[in-house]
Amino acid sequence: MQTTLFIGRQHELTEVARLCTRIGTRLVTILGPGGVGKTRLALEVARALVDSCPEGGSSGAWPPPNSDLYLADGIYFVSLAPLKAAEHIVPAIAEAINFQFQADGRLPQQQLLDYLAQKRLLLVLDNVEHLLDSVDLVDTLLQAAPHLRMLTTSRERLHLSSEIVFTLDAMAFPTWETPREALSYSAVQLFVETAQRVRPAFTVDPTDVQYVARICRLVGGMPLGIILAAAWSG
Repeated sequence: MQTTLFIGRQHELTEVARLCTRIGTRLVTILGPGGVGKTRLALEVARALVDSCPEGGSSGAWPPPNSDLYLADGIYFVSLAPLKAAEHIVPAIAEAINFQFQADGRLPQQQLLDYLAQKRLLLVLDNVEHLLDSVDLVDTLLQAAPHLRMLTTSRERLHLSSEIVFTLDAMAFPTWETPREALSYSAVQLFVETAQRVRPAFTVDPTDVQYVARICRLVGGMPLGIILAAAWSG
């Protein structure tokens, strides 16, 4: 559960959610450099999809429970950043989906593939570039489980035939020296919201707004840079 506001990115949120539930799409990659907000966007997409498909398929839920797009078995987030080797990916996925391996002679990967074979779920794999040499596992999972969908975040393309790439750009920021409507830009809004968490009384008056806008320009609208800079306002 996120404890901070999700600012801006509404278009990006809507588009990635649409791609994840589009007929024929199995793998969507949110592509972008470090600090651009890929993980947060993926989490918000997952939350939006959970909200649109409540457990049990209540009236009005989309997709409906009998649809091939309905994620009846849930949405699960797997962070690959802490993993040190490719062989740790299968156990990490198993832990995320609450699957217990059995002592029945089958290799762990085969057990996972067998379990997922008929599941209708979305796996969110974060920081795939961390173990990009194991990307074949993604393809293996998709082939073994025809109803499985995957949303990944990465600094590099996975170069799989099933991959749909969504490139995430920096947040919008003023490009002029004396902005008149700077507070309408998502980068400035993020700075203000972050600064107010550090110092609740923080406000941006007409004199200060040009400096806030300049900071947003200097970091190129990158969310991580904005958050780090705003933290110094306390």
